[in-house]
Amino acid sequence: MHLRLWLMVPLVLVVLFSPGTETIGEGADAMFGNGSDGAITFSSNTQFDPPVDAVVVAGTAGTSTLTVSSVSGLFQPGEKILIHQTRGSGSGAWELNAVQSYAVGNLATSAPLANAYLSDAGAGVNKAQVLVVPQYTNVTVNAGISLSAKPWNGATGGILAFLASGTVTITGTIQASGVSSSDPSGGTGATGGAGFDGGSNVVQGQATQGEGTGGPRGTASQVANGNGAGGGAYGSGIQIASGSGGGNGGVGGQGYAYFPSLASAPGAASGTSDLTTMSLGGGGGGGSGSADGMSYGGGSGAGMVVIVGTTIAMTGGIAANGGDNGGAPTICPNSSKALGGGGGGGSILVRTQNATLGTGTIIAVGGSGASRCGDAGSASGAVGRIRVEYCTSISGGFADPPASIAQISCGPTPTPTPPPSVGGIAEQPDVTAVPAAAASSG
Repeated sequence: MHLRLWLMVPLVLVVLFSPGTETIGEGADAMFGNGSDGAITFSSNTQFDPPVDAVVVAGTAGTSTLTVSSVSGLFQPGEKILIHQTRGSGSGAWELNAVQSYAVGNLATSAPLANAYLSDAGAGVNKAQVLVVPQYTNVTVNAGISLSAKPWNGATGGILAFLASGTVTITGTIQASGVSSSDPSGGTGATGGAGFDGGSNVVQGQATQGEGTGGPRGTASQVANGNGAGGGAYGSGIQIASGSGGGNGGVGGQGYAYFPSLASAPGAASGTSDLTTMSLGGGGGGGSGSADGMSYGGGSGAGMVVIVGTTIAMTGGIAANGGDNGGAPTICPNSSKALGGGGGGGSILVRTQNATLGTGTIIAVGGSGASRCGDAGSASGAVGRIRVEYCTSISGGFADPPASIAQISCGPTPTPTPPPSVGGIAEQPDVTAVPAAAASSG
């Protein structure tokens, strides 16, 4: 169900930025970019690959150096970059920074790092990435067109981000969604979506975890993998268990199990409502079925969308939806079927000075799961997280789940006023009124 998100409200409020937002410079130019990449119009379906991305091998908070590998191109001085700890220790930590200089394997940032970043070799738990964020003047996504995030590949991807110094016009769709599982009877879970991969299904055995903030998929376990869900276990005969749903904005749905001891754990909640920490959606767990039935893998989670524009005009949509489990929504009457869990919804951050959103929609829901013949419980993925920050005015729009909203400062001079209710949703508690002289985007 889509919920009313906001109404036009003329507010002036100053807030302090915190890690996970802009960490360099002050004022509108630093926030919305310098327009150096010009105007762009998307008139055909397009995968939005960052101009350059790389694995962050290591970076220490308070320093200005990232060690990088698997670099897709050359970082240039002055480029805006987004750095994100995607899996493992400190998962969800992120920031916007800029390139000071680049030499092979070493990227110097313009501002000290707000967070620590780390990637393990191979299929290790810790994965961090850095990507160049284009600085456009105007961005147009035409009606009927889909602009999609680069798929998460286990090391980079899953994040669609750009800045616009002018107007962002969305009549089509910008999306970073997961994909659905479709492989029954011993196949693998969903891969190739914007978020974390789904767990694999098995026949008469322990299914695997979905990928999550806790690490890669592939471990045969009922235990949650951070926001990735656990896989179902098998007893004997028709003693089967479905995978549970991936998490993000909440805990994933619980998968059906013949006995409680066979049940898989749902993916945990991740990130924060203000998106100062921000995660990909967790992968659904795989199902474990009997020899005369079918089992399905989990759906993949959704990715992240970060849109920052001086003006945003939208009648289209922004979506970061988890992938479905790929099977029938109800396991009935064949009780030997075991389905995977749905992928968790992703994370969407919109930051603007003025927005006219009209009939536009911002959606970050979990993928569908399954129940068994009307039994309680569902293995659907959890909803994602939506955050909208504006400086002057905002009107229209629908969001599912409801967005966290806050008025921010586009510059150092606005006079603070008390935060009223917006569209029936009160300003969030992280919004802090401060004297204008103390306002900073650093």
